[in-house]
Amino acid sequence: MTGGGGADGTRRDPPGAAPPRPDTAEQWTFDAVAADGSLAVSVGVGRRRGSGRGWYWLTVVGADRECVVVVDPDVALTAGSASLEYRAPGLWADHNCSAGSGHWSVAAEAFGVSLTDPWQIWGRAFGDPTAVGADLEWDPVEQPVEAPGAGGETGNPGNPSNPDIPGNPDIPGVAGAWTVGCTVHGELLVGAERHELDCDGVRGHQWGTGVLGPTGWLAASWRTPTGEWRHYSAPDGAPDGAPDGAPDGAHDGTGKGHNSTVAAPVLSIDLDGTSTHVEVVAWSPVLDDAANSGRLVMGLARFTGHDADGVDHGGLGWFRYRPR
Repeated sequence: MTGGGGADGTRRDPPGAAPPRPDTAEQWTFDAVAADGSLAVSVGVGRRRGSGRGWYWLTVVGADRECVVVVDPDVALTAGSASLEYRAPGLWADHNCSAGSGHWSVAAEAFGVSLTDPWQIWGRAFGDPTAVGADLEWDPVEQPVEAPGAGGETGNPGNPSNPDIPGNPDIPGVAGAWTVGCTVHGELLVGAERHELDCDGVRGHQWGTGVLGPTGWLAASWRTPTGEWRHYSAPDGAPDGAPDGAPDGAHDGTGKGHNSTVAAPVLSIDLDGTSTHVEVVAWSPVLDDAANSGRLVMGLARFTGHDADGVDHGGLGWFRYRPR
């Protein structure tokens, strides 16, 4: 990964920076939704600074398709690589940032598993082995947005340029968190399928200590019909969960697995003083950080709502949260 700096998520260690704390973690997320809404892809890459190890996920979902997941919650980063590169049996993935531009390239060749019931990823993960490949590009189209309660003026203990400043207690363990709307283009391979993507997407960057995002934390991003990006983040916004982490209502009893559409909104969030309903299109829980037993619930959702002046601020996008 080449240099870079600033709040667009590309900041790196400056010359003379203090050595990284071994308990500091850093994570990048890359989300995209196909222009026709038929499928969506999310990639997450993390590292535990000072250990040479991290975690990886790639998941592909859609309303009428099985969830395909590649996940390794404890994988070695390639030593000496200038990028975020991961190699393990059945997995090669590489992530490069162009200095100063915020442009990221995301590549992968891996074997994942197709799951009728995506919640099985937290269990025995029985499913059909599925080859996955990606050659995708994320380019920012707006200024980055900082998550409320993450770092800010109170300090950034996980900031690579200064890992020792106290952090913000609003989101415990998260010192910095940024999100930026992007355009996404490139090729996605899923089994025998080949998808050329030219669509909207989101890139995120978090750093801090412990699990990145405490229990109950919720984040979501989508683009409205007017082309405006909406980003939501709340330390206590996640729905109440069932014992396996699935929100009440995720088990619809249709026999089609938990990726069947849930008719009623899973939750309602307050966006700029107006109510926005979040209806899950497809679930995709993953494991992210083995060092902290990280379980992360993600999914593709349809956001519906109107501003105070009646303008539609809905859209289709990704959400993620830590189960309670």
